Amino acid sequence: MHKIQDFISGGSSQIDILPGEYEGPLIIRHSCTVDGHAATLWAKNAAALVIESPNVTIKNLRVERTLKTADFTAIDVLSNNVRLENVEVFGDIRGLKISAPWELPRTINLGSFAANERNEFSVKLKVQETCRVICSVYGLSIEPQILSVGENDLKLTVDIMRDGMILYGDLILETPNKILRRIYITGRAEHDAPIQRLKKPVSSSQMKVATGSQTLPQVKSRPATQSPPKVKLPNVKKNRSILAPNSNDFCVTLAAKDLPIGISIDAYAFCLNQNNQVQCNEDMIFFDNPRHESFGVYLEPAGDLAGVGLSLQELPFEIQAVSIFFAVYDEGNRPENNFSKLNSGRILIREHENIFHEFPAGACSEKIFNALEIRRSKNQWQINFVGKGFKGTLNQLYDFYGVEIF
Repeated sequence: MHKIQDFISGGSSQIDILPGEYEGPLIIRHSCTVDGHAATLWAKNAAALVIESPNVTIKNLRVERTLKTADFTAIDVLSNNVRLENVEVFGDIRGLKISAPWELPRTINLGSFAANERNEFSVKLKVQETCRVICSVYGLSIEPQILSVGENDLKLTVDIMRDGMILYGDLILETPNKILRRIYITGRAEHDAPIQRLKKPVSSSQMKVATGSQTLPQVKSRPATQSPPKVKLPNVKKNRSILAPNSNDFCVTLAAKDLPIGISIDAYAFCLNQNNQVQCNEDMIFFDNPRHESFGVYLEPAGDLAGVGLSLQELPFEIQAVSIFFAVYDEGNRPENNFSKLNSGRILIREHENIFHEFPAGACSEKIFNALEIRRSKNQWQINFVGKGFKGTLNQLYDFYGVEIF
């Protein structure tokens, strides 16, 4: 697995970082342009990105400080002529003229609201620079779309949604110098919930994250072998469709308490055209082809388990769907070692340890499990939780999607 510092060790003036997630700090000591290709760089107790050299440009990168402390610096600039382009930051930027601290909620939880009705909410956001609010959450409109320095009242209108539908996505705050800050939005339409109309605005410091009453996540533990934190999640069932997280990068992971000795889990992702077929063998993502050429789908190993990372905005339009499977690899090829042996197996949709949704995986007696399908629908991506075994071999699965076996 690549370490983030390895990408700049050669001293090149043009540096490309593979999509994925990396623990910092990344220290830049020579003039260069770094293209992150939507990768995430994070650190817990220190700045994730330190720039010591002049004439450095950083673009297309997400930089996060995961532990909230008095010094919440995520990017530390120690030189001049440094440019940030399309850089998303969670934390403070130190050393630039634009580096005033921002106090924003990580997540706005709208809670339950009336199904089959239009609902309205008002929140207060305090910003340090004039910025544009970009909202691509299906069914959510906001005003105003331009925020001025200081406190702003932001009106959120949720369009009519059916009972049980989950609202999920994010707002991107974009400054004139292309620095981005993200706020997640979540909520759920319920038939017996009250209709929400404009109320007294809630201050940023009073907002709750979706998983508790903290104003910001306190600890984010990265090692993939650790179990994700227990959180209260929406109850997602098989054959239920929801909107995909409106995130540059998220991951579909198979998790379990333990695995029988001698078996492991591999992930497979099929990038499909409108005919539900791969266009070429390279559209199947697995251990021998771990990344799509667009960087939109890639494997994200997680110890003995497996995950598939997704940057859906990178996929070409010809890719209309991504189907994700997990398969048991059994050294002894024993038929009894299948998904029914998983202890508390579940499929997680997550960004780092922030889990958006989960559903059970482990009720089938097959060795291949069709977890979910992500499909384009009217310029949105929707997730259908399939959650059933595939009755066949891997070769039959390849043939089903048009992969040529040699």
